[in-house]
Parts: sequence; structure tokens; C-alpha cells
Amino acid sequence: MIRFAYCVFSLLLLSISVIWAVPPVLNYAGQVAVNGQAFDGEGLLKFALVNPDGNVTHWSQDGTSVSGSEPGEHVSVQVRGGLYSILLGNTSIPGMDAMNPSLFQQISDLHLRVWFSDGVNGFERISPDRPFASVPYAMSADIGPGTITSTQLNEQILKYLRPEVVRSPKLPQNREQVYTGQSVTLSADADGKYLTYQWLRNGQEISGATNKEFTISDANATLHNGNYSVRISNDFGHVSTTSVQLDVNNTQLIHEVDLNSSVALEMIWVEPGTFSMGSPTSEVGRNAERETQHEVTLTTGFYLGKYEVTQAQYEAVMTGNTDGLSATPSQYGGNADRPVEKVSHVDIQKFLTRLNAQEAGN
Repeated sequence: MIRFAYCVFSLLLLSISVIWAVPPVLNYAGQVAVNGQAFDGEGLLKFALVNPDGNVTHWSQDGTSVSGSEPGEHVSVQVRGGLYSILLGNTSIPGMDAMNPSLFQQISDLHLRVWFSDGVNGFERISPDRPFASVPYAMSADIGPGTITSTQLNEQILKYLRPEVVRSPKLPQNREQVYTGQSVTLSADADGKYLTYQWLRNGQEISGATNKEFTISDANATLHNGNYSVRISNDFGHVSTTSVQLDVNNTQLIHEVDLNSSVALEMIWVEPGTFSMGSPTSEVGRNAERETQHEVTLTTGFYLGKYEVTQAQYEAVMTGNTDGLSATPSQYGGNADRPVEKVSHVDIQKFLTRLNAQEAGN
């Protein structure tokens, strides 16, 4: 059995001329789906304005509906992505009857009843009937205060159909810098139906970047620096998000120090930033020697060894030192890949001084 989905976007009454010299029309937009999929193509529709109980017909598009029954004829409407719009009462549409102007003066509680067919399956009534809740606008040949033009009316309709940005792209939280080789994901979103996305860099479309999210897997300043935004579209218009600037920092996240021909030291980059150091007040109270927790800000980043310094790495750096320190101080020596031990804080400072001197030009 065919199934239809339905959603009303707009019901607006446009009454032309103050004295009703021209019949009114309803600028109406809706949505249909067949078997859960948005319908595309020529849709066949029937319309009737009925009372709240649905047993009295006040108007139908061909004048044949009685007591809420299905009209005999239909009108054809182009449906794109499940969305369509039509001027009910516009006699220039084949099969569309005019509306009696007095209808809206005499009856305040009208409901719109709709039947739909995809041209293959028969007509099926879309439930429920939609209450008519709109404000009539009057306009004559001379547009006066408080009136609305057809252009303004169309703009109001489109406002409910075209996309509306709800999230513009920005760098991930706590990511003030993106470094060479890092992965970064930008995302954006909008309210609307049947949306398409196109990412842009410096106003130029990025080939294949047509999802809500855009991921740069291997950041490179030359390839990726720029301003990123998204153009979000559907059949009723498009909007563009604000842009976010990506400025890739050329600092390498991973740095490998070649200590000698056979020994290397792998290091990782630590970004500058702020962190909490020390113990909470509750712990300090139990041990007076503990440092009270406080914030520390590092204004400069630094490289940190990814693993403990091995005996082989320590020996490679400290061999030939002029401070009289042993290059092989470990109690359990002869284990090149095990951590070095039996070194003091002073010894470590000498190690770092020699390591930094070795890497000064890198």
C-alpha cells in the first residue's frame, strides 16, 4: 500500500484589493513522500476547505466536493525533493476554481483537506486536515501602509522553506592551533529539508567536500591555510555560513632526534597552554609540605620524550661530557632498551643541556 507523508510549511491568505474586486488566493506549500522517500516529479493533488468536523465543504479546487468528499478532478503540481507550493484559488492554474471572497469574512475556522497521487497509485487523503490560521492582507492598486506585496509574500514563504544556519564551522574546542600533520574536522549544520552541503576554501568550492563535516587528515600550511565556509542549499534557496580561519602551524608534532647512527630519540610536541598544578586544598591540609593547587601557564611549547630515556640514548648523549659524569650509570647496565636509572636531577640537567646543544640547529 502506498504511504504518503505530509507537512504544511505555510498557509497565507492574499486578498487583492480592499473591495474584493479580485478573488483571494491561498499561497500554500506542503511536503509529500511515497513509501518514506521524498517524491520527485509531477504530483496530482486535490484540495478542499472544510469545517473542523470535516463534514461540510466550503470550497474545493473543482467545486465538486460535497460534505468533505474527494473532488472529482485534480491539479498538477511539480514536486521537487518532496516539496511543492501552489496558489489555491488561482484560476490561471488548469483545474483550479476561484474562491468566494465572502468565505473568509463569514467563516473563521477552516481546515484544508488534501488528496495526493503520484500518478501511479490512486489518490489517498493526507491526514490530518490542517487548520487554516493566517492573517488576511489587503492591497489595492495603490499600496498603502500595513499592506503586503506579492514579492514580500513570496519572501515570507521562502523564509520557511530555504535553509537556516544553526551551526557555523569553527575549530574544535581547546584547539587554538592546528599543527603540521594533525587531523582536524570542521562541521556545520542548518535547519531545512533535503539539504545539500558544499565546503569552500577562500570562496572556492572544495571538490568532494559535500557533507556536514569536512576533515583534513594531514594538515599542511601550503595546502590548507585559508578561510573555510559552507554553502547549504535546497530547491528553495541557499545560505552561507560564516567562515573560520585555518592557519596551520609548521611545528612538527613528532620530532625524531638522531643521536648517532644507531640510536634515535622520539619526541612529541607539547602545546603552550594553561593547566592546574599542585594538590587540592583538602590534601594540602593533611600534609603541609604539599603545594596548593594553582594554575600554571606555559607561553612556549616544548618537545617531550615520548618514552623513558633508555640506557643507549643516555650513553649516546653523555659520551664525552666534560663534567666527569658516567655515560653508563645504570646499576643494571648492558640493557640498551631499558630505562636509564641512578641519575640525579643535576645529571638530567646536564643531559638536557647537551641534547639541546646537539639539536640547536634543527
